Amino acid sequence: MAGSKKLKIFLVFVLSVLLFFNSVFSEEVCNLDNAVISGYLESPIFDLGSSYNLTKISWQGEKTEKHFVGFQIASANSTSGPWIFYGENFSNNYIDIQPFTFFLFNQDHPHKSIRYFKYRVFLGSCEDLSSPQVDKIIIYYRK
Repeated sequence: MAGSKKLKIFLVFVLSVLLFFNSVFSEEVCNLDNAVISGYLESPIFDLGSSYNLTKISWQGEKTEKHFVGFQIASANSTSGPWIFYGENFSNNYIDIQPFTFFLFNQDHPHKSIRYFKYRVFLGSCEDLSSPQVDKIIIYYRK
């Protein structure tokens, strides 16, 4: 009888451990679909001084798999706009890149031959009391 009780306790322990590891390791990566977007920061208007093409964007900071950082960019030839913010594929979604990597604008992007641009950076999280950290945003351009 004592051996049977020890076996039951052992099985309950094993099941508890399996359920714990399953819940910890089966959590999804935080993305636009499951993140709570806490807001965005909109930059001031940047004046390039002449007509340029935006080529790529990068950012530096900290982000875990529980965080979301997304960008949208708007460009114009006048400070009055029109300011239409685009993400990837020139829709209203976000440019979603990891820190210290680059997102390259393809040849069809709308940010060509522009003088002014601004961006929005969206921060989100899939866990309470946690947020990504964006230290620097770098947007490259050329003639």
